[in-house]
Amino acid sequence: VYHPQEGDMVVDDGTITGLGGIQYSGAGSLTINGGTITGTFRASEFPEKPSDQNDGSADDGAAISLVSRGDGYQEANDTISLEINGGTLISQNNAVITSYRLDYVNGAWVTGDATQGVSSYIGDVSIQGGSFIANGEKGPIEFEDGDAKWYEVSGGEFNKQIDTKLLADDYELVESGGTYLPSYTPDPSTGGEVPVTIITSDGVEIGKA
Repeated sequence: VYHPQEGDMVVDDGTITGLGGIQYSGAGSLTINGGTITGTFRASEFPEKPSDQNDGSADDGAAISLVSRGDGYQEANDTISLEINGGTLISQNNAVITSYRLDYVNGAWVTGDATQGVSSYIGDVSIQGGSFIANGEKGPIEFEDGDAKWYEVSGGEFNKQIDTKLLADDYELVESGGTYLPSYTPDPSTGGEVPVTIITSDGVEIGKA
């Protein structure tokens, strides 16, 4: 599924299988509540895209890829938001979830700092559930360094370790039977209780209690 436009997408069930599962290079939100999403592209260090191809998706083998491409895809104040509450996400040879910048420079497609001024349009990435299976050499989540601050992992099951910078506040990664799980570590100042997010009637988060 290639989503280069502005809009919101929700996946509740079903099966999506392809070289990449869902590639989101527009603006809006992607919510995964269930289903099975699989990326099958061969092992590759970087996303691959023919140099003579002007538009279209890049092949990265991820179940979900969040791609910042700038003008024509995202405007100055646009963001890409991802929320995962359930489902099974698989990459046969690469990372399960990946976020990166993509640009066409001097006759070739490039990523990261090689792009010519493309900003990251990654907004909040919230992982609260789901199963994540990376069958290649890469870990479940691959991201550009500047994007780590937007990730908040507080749930889910991972078949390999993830970078602890991606964990939500007061969470740690624990291993159980070959599966890695985010686990809440109580803050003594809260009496060991998990903080409750306070949201106003119009959906604005104003704090925790």
